[in-house]
Amino acid sequence: MMVSEPQAKAPSPESKVERFAREMRNRTFAFALEVVDTMNDTPDSYSLRVIRYQLLKSATSVMANYRAVCRARSDNEFYSKMSIVVEEADECVGWLGLLFKSRTIKIDKPHVETLMDEALELNKIFATARATVNDRIEKQKSKIRRVEG
Repeated sequence: MMVSEPQAKAPSPESKVERFAREMRNRTFAFALEVVDTMNDTPDSYSLRVIRYQLLKSATSVMANYRAVCRARSDNEFYSKMSIVVEEADECVGWLGLLFKSRTIKIDKPHVETLMDEALELNKIFATARATVNDRIEKQKSKIRRVEG
C-alpha cells in the first residue's frame, strides 16, 4: 500500500478587504517609488532641496503608515493609523502643488500633475476608509450607551 504525503491545504480565497489592502499596499509603494525617482531626477537648488526632502518624507510615510494600517488590531487603531496616512497624503498634495505652481523650479510639470492627481485620489480613498471605520466605531459606542443606559 502506497502512502502519499498529506496535501497542503489550499489557500483560502482572498477576501475583498484583503485584495483591496494588497492593491493599496502596491499602489502606495508605487507612488512612493515614483516620487523618489522623480525627485532624484530634479536639478539641485536650495528651494527644491527643501521641497524634495519634505515630499520624500511624506510620500514614503504614506506607504509605510498604510502598511501599519493593514496590521491594525482594532477599529480604533485602524482609525488612528489611517489618520496619519490621510495627513501625509494631503501633505504630498501640498508639496506637489507647490512644485507644479512654482515659476522658478524647473521640473516636468505634467509629471508632477500626474503625481498630484494620484496623491489626491489616494487621499480621497483613505479619507473614505477612515470615515467608514469612524461610523462603525460610533455605532459601537451607541450600542454600548444603550445597553448601559
